[in-house]
Amino acid sequence: MATRGVQQVLTYLAWDTSANAYKTGDVANHTTSWVKDGTRAATTNSAAEVDSTNCPGMYKVTITATEADCLEGVLGGKSSTANIVLIPTMVAFDQIPNAVPGAAGGLFIAGTNAPVMITGSGDALTISSTGGNGVGLKVAGNGSGDGIKSTGGATGAAFELVGGGTSGDGLKITTTSGHGMNIAATGTSMHGITATGGNGGTSDGIKGVAGTGGVDIRGNITGNVTGNLSGSVGSVTGAVGSVTGAVGSVTGNVGGNVVGSVASVTGNVGGNVVGSVASVTARVTANTDQLNGDATAAANVAKTTRAIGRGTVTTGGSTTSIPTSAFSPSGSVADQFKGRIITFDADTTTAALRGQSTDITASSNSATPTFTVTALTTAPASGDTFSVT
Repeated sequence: MATRGVQQVLTYLAWDTSANAYKTGDVANHTTSWVKDGTRAATTNSAAEVDSTNCPGMYKVTITATEADCLEGVLGGKSSTANIVLIPTMVAFDQIPNAVPGAAGGLFIAGTNAPVMITGSGDALTISSTGGNGVGLKVAGNGSGDGIKSTGGATGAAFELVGGGTSGDGLKITTTSGHGMNIAATGTSMHGITATGGNGGTSDGIKGVAGTGGVDIRGNITGNVTGNLSGSVGSVTGAVGSVTGAVGSVTGNVGGNVVGSVASVTGNVGGNVVGSVASVTARVTANTDQLNGDATAAANVAKTTRAIGRGTVTTGGSTTSIPTSAFSPSGSVADQFKGRIITFDADTTTAALRGQSTDITASSNSATPTFTVTALTTAPASGDTFSVT
C-alpha cells in the first residue's frame, strides 16, 4: 500500500529472454515511463541499479510527490539492448497520512495520540454515543490545564448546551473542591449570568439552595424579590409587601404591616405598625381607638371634640357682640349655645384677642348666630376666628 502524494522509490526488473536470466549492468540503456491513472509520461528521475550482486536485474526510480498524486501508477519502460524486457511495477495509492499512527499528522488510534487539531467549514467534530448509557465526550485535563477550553465565534457562544429529551438538565456541574461555577463577564453591560426560567409550572430564573454555612443567594439584588428575605437589607427602593425584622430606613410607601422596630420612616405608612416608634416627622394619618389602653376613653374624647364649635366673625362686632359669617355646628334655636365659652385662635387677625376667652350669655336663632358675651377687651374684626367649648 502506497501513500498518495508522497515521494517514494519504486523498483522494476530487467529480464534477458535469450539467456533466460535477470540482466545486470543495463541501466544506461533503460528508458523509464510513469503511467499515471492511464496516462504515460517519462519519469522525472532516471533509473539506477539497486545491487548487481545481491539483487541482480533489479533497478529503481524515485517517483516524485506530484507523480504519486494518483489512484494508480505503473512504472515501466524499455531497454535498447536486444532481448531485454523491463517488467513493470503497478502501485495502488491510498489517501492516508504519511506519518506513524498516533503521531502528529498520523492516523488517529485508540490509545495515546499526539495533540490533535481539527478544522472544518461546518461542524468540525460530531460525536454520538449509541448505547450503554455512554457519555458523548469525556475529557480530563492535566495539572492546571482545563478539561475543556472553548472559544465561540465572533457572535457565537463558547458553549451551547441542550438537555436530554426527557427532562435532562442543560448543564450539571459537580466539583471536587472548587466553585460550582466561576464566571467573569467582559464588556459593557455584559452580565455575569442571564437566566430565563422554563415555560410552564413554577419555573424560576435562578433557584439557589445554600450549602453548609452559606446562604441561598449572596450579594446585591436590583429588581423585584418574590419570597422571603432573611438577614439585613441595606436599602430598598420601591414597594415592599411586608417586612419582619429591623429595617434601617424606608423611602417610599409601605402598603402592608411592619412588625418590629423602625428607626425612621420617610413617606406614608398605609397599613398597621405594631411595636414602638421612636419619632415621627410629618403628618400621621391614623385612627386612635384607645387612650392609655382604654377604648371608652378614646370614644369619649372623640365625641367631646366633635361637639367643639368653630366660627368666623363678620362685620359689626363689639366687645359684647360677636356676629358670625360661618359657624359649625349650625344654630337652630335661640340661646342654643348659652353658657359655653368662646376662645379666639392664637393666630386670629386681631392680635389683642389672640387666646382671649369669654362666656356666651345669649345666642340668636340663626345658622350663623350672633353671640352675646361678657365684655371683651377689644371688639373683634371681620375674619377673626374662634372655638366654642
